[in-house]
Amino acid sequence: MYKKLKKIDVDTLIDEFNFLLKDKLVNNQISLQKRLETPSDLELRESCKSLTYNIIDGKKVPKDIELKDIEFNKTVSLLRNTYIEEIIEEFKLFRTRLMCLKPLSCLTWHDDYSQRIHVPIITNDKCFMVIENSKINLEIGYAYQVDTTKMHTAINASLENRYHIVGCVN
Repeated sequence: MYKKLKKIDVDTLIDEFNFLLKDKLVNNQISLQKRLETPSDLELRESCKSLTYNIIDGKKVPKDIELKDIEFNKTVSLLRNTYIEEIIEEFKLFRTRLMCLKPLSCLTWHDDYSQRIHVPIITNDKCFMVIENSKINLEIGYAYQVDTTKMHTAINASLENRYHIVGCVN
């Protein structure tokens, strides 16, 4: 369901997060990777929306061209030569995003096409995931491989934002 992979230099990660990323979130996430041909003005948000549909007048409308997660494999220019880029490269991540889960909220119950690597940046014991019927807490200071091909959600039952780096893996 999940496994702890590696100790992360959390101080460096938080420093880069605060300096480079925190003020750039749009709709609670930003792209850390892009497609090769992405214009620079779109690179921080290109992979943050659905790759298969657009929302038009409140309805899901299929995209003309369905994008693939694996196409988002170039680190955005803002993160070149950073510790965050090292993490992305070490775990061979694609479609990596910084995600914020707001206080007193949760994600829909869903499954993903691939497993994900989660690197918690800011969290607490009131933030957790439910995978199938199991509750898990991912503590700061580690990278985790999470089997998100199983039905799951993330819950923030605290009064603070929860921030994770989340990237796809094969």
